[in-house]
Amino acid sequence: MESLITNGIVGTYNIGSGIKISLEEICGSLINGYGSGLIKDCDNLFNDQFVLDTSNLSKVIKLSITKEIILSYAYSVGKQLKEKSNGI
Repeated sequence: MESLITNGIVGTYNIGSGIKISLEEICGSLINGYGSGLIKDCDNLFNDQFVLDTSNLSKVIKLSITKEIILSYAYSVGKQLKEKSNGI
């Protein structure tokens, strides 16, 4: 988003990862990074109702996003939250 704004890009773009990934997977990585926790109920989570076509966005900002990058980021956020909760 910042790249679109700072470079004066105009047009209509789908903003998102363009990657099929479930909320359960993201929460799982966040919990693993934190080191504890659990997902109590996944029955009511919708599993990837749709994935936005972000090909136009990718052409303009040249950003490579993968499922592994998203999960790694969620994991690192969990670690940072754990560190902050421990006062580190």
